[in-house]
Amino acid sequence: MHGKTLQLGADMPDETTVAVLKVLGSLPRWRILQYLAEAEAGRTVNEVAQALNMPLSTTAAQIKILEDAELVHTELRAA
Repeated sequence: MHGKTLQLGADMPDETTVAVLKVLGSLPRWRILQYLAEAEAGRTVNEVAQALNMPLSTTAAQIKILEDAELVHTELRAA
C-alpha cells in the first residue's frame, strides 16, 4: 500500500504539556478560559458561573482544576 507513513516525533510532549492538554480537553474549562480572556478585568467565580449559565459548584470545581494547571490564578478581594 502506498501513501504516507506515520512516526512519532522526536520531541514528545513532557508530562506538564500532557497535563495541560488534558485540562483543555474539557468544554466547560475551555469556556471559562475563553470568557476570562475576553473579560476586561478579573471576574469572581459567581460572575463566571452566571455569565456561562453554569452551576456555581461546577464552576468552582472547574476553576480549581485550571488553577492546579496554572492556567488561571485567583486573588482575594478586600471586603
